[in-house]
Amino acid sequence: MKKYIIAILFLFTLTSCVNNTPIISTDSNQTTKKIIINIDEELELLESTGLRDDEVNVVEEPIYIGDNDEVSFKGNAMKQKSPLKIKVGNREEIQFNGYSYTIKTMELKNGDFITIKDKNGNVFVDIEVMTH
Repeated sequence: MKKYIIAILFLFTLTSCVNNTPIISTDSNQTTKKIIINIDEELELLESTGLRDDEVNVVEEPIYIGDNDEVSFKGNAMKQKSPLKIKVGNREEIQFNGYSYTIKTMELKNGDFITIKDKNGNVFVDIEVMTH
């Protein structure tokens, strides 16, 4: 009878240890950070603080990125100001229409600027990229 109790106790201990081991996922998406810049909120903040006059509303805070991150610019202001001209670093300027524009940070280098101009040629986003 002692052998059965010891065997049952041993099995109970073994199964409880197996069930408590953490499962570690190696999904590469877990290391990706998505940075979303809401242009509507940023422009509203610039206007409400009174730090800029009505003619100069430029989002220019630097952003800090890692290797596998994404940077997205979103908002109704992007559609209203379309067609947009977007320049990233030393690459050619592209034209864009829509509510959202995403850049993979593998395409960016430390010190690159992301510049977005509206249909009238006015710059409303001029952000420097900083890697960490």
